[in-house]
Amino acid sequence: MEYSSKLEKTSDTNRKLLITIPSTQIRARYDRVMVEQQSRASVKGFRPGHVPLQMVKKVYGEDVKQKVFDQVVNEATQRAMEEHQVRIVGRPHIHRKKPEGVLLVEDGELEFEAHFEVFPEIEIKHSAGFQLKKPKVDVQAEDVEAVVSNLQTQHAEMTSVPEDQAASHVVAKGEFVDTLFKGMLWDNDQWEEKPGMSGTQLIEIGSGQMIPGFEDALLGLKKGESKQFEIQFPEDYGAEGFQGKKAKFEVTAQDIRIRRLPELDDEFAKEAGYESMADLRTKAKNAVERSQTEQSDAALRQELVSELVSKNPFELPKALLHAQMQSLMTDFAENLKRRGMPEDRIRGAIETNAKDFETQAERQVRAGLLLDKISEMEKIEIQEADFESEYQKVAAGTQMKLEDVKAYYEKTAKAKENLEFRIRENKTIQHILGQSKIKEVDAPAPSKKKK
Repeated sequence: MEYSSKLEKTSDTNRKLLITIPSTQIRARYDRVMVEQQSRASVKGFRPGHVPLQMVKKVYGEDVKQKVFDQVVNEATQRAMEEHQVRIVGRPHIHRKKPEGVLLVEDGELEFEAHFEVFPEIEIKHSAGFQLKKPKVDVQAEDVEAVVSNLQTQHAEMTSVPEDQAASHVVAKGEFVDTLFKGMLWDNDQWEEKPGMSGTQLIEIGSGQMIPGFEDALLGLKKGESKQFEIQFPEDYGAEGFQGKKAKFEVTAQDIRIRRLPELDDEFAKEAGYESMADLRTKAKNAVERSQTEQSDAALRQELVSELVSKNPFELPKALLHAQMQSLMTDFAENLKRRGMPEDRIRGAIETNAKDFETQAERQVRAGLLLDKISEMEKIEIQEADFESEYQKVAAGTQMKLEDVKAYYEKTAKAKENLEFRIRENKTIQHILGQSKIKEVDAPAPSKKKK
């Protein structure tokens, strides 16, 4: 198809294609599509395929114009982009130039503009010699005992308070209450029932799983007793419409359960899959050391990425940022859904964290583009041994057979492509770290969760 085009640079990441398609091309395409439409036209009073052309134009004329417009615009835009060798981000936006308000004139030329974003032209100003800090790996005895305690909790036995004690036993911290609850929210100057405020739930008193004050209100209850109380939702509560508002609940303790921990002896260790308590603690220490090493490496990587991003600014295509934000929000929502959170609370949590998603997405996209550019500059190559190493890691982490892992990647092109991207990115980071100065520092103390 004949056409003429002119490319204009409107910003570092925005381009405009001015495209003109001659009237002869429009006429030829219009006639061809109209004849195709005539061959399958169905109009009352005529046999299918035998409708007069003028009648087809009258009935289907506007549909044919739309089809011709879509065809020639898509073809010309695609060819013009290839001609000008642009790397487009997202989809182009088409703007009809003239005549005003007319989609297509079958005997006239077609002029339009295609506006789109392109990948930025990145100039790497700083890719070596960074001064970085890496947290030390330092396993303490209390770290090991925390792992042992967690395992002990997992093997605990949950039992109801015996019937002969239930009448006098009152709920205390660390115990579990099987609750039946009904709540209302003070909204629009009245008490209103809201989704998710009524039902049943097993609550560990003192765990902080409920909003502040809810668990404390259940202290002192006996089995079968009910209690009414008012409480306020936190200002930063995840679900929209609840933040900072007053609520009232009626809660019945249907059952009170106590968690009985097993003794930490060799018998317990064997039941948990270890040879002895000594073996358990040795393997717990190894696990903590691996975890701290991974966290240390991740912190170093994060600091390097922050340095790269801050010292190599460039204009970022909005389409890339939007796509990454959508990916992060989808993963976040799916994770909350797997944990049983209602849809309305998921939407509220996403809205509350929208700014954080944008910040994270921008950092990830900038880092990815910078590392890709540096990889190209430094001619980072991937060897078969790199793939083999990753296959082994995947096999170990998923307990799959090595040959099954290889077969999966060989027959799944997208997965293999993503794996190659990850390998190249990691090798590029290691290359940059090798040209940087790294100082080991004490790891920051873990922050306490705000309840």
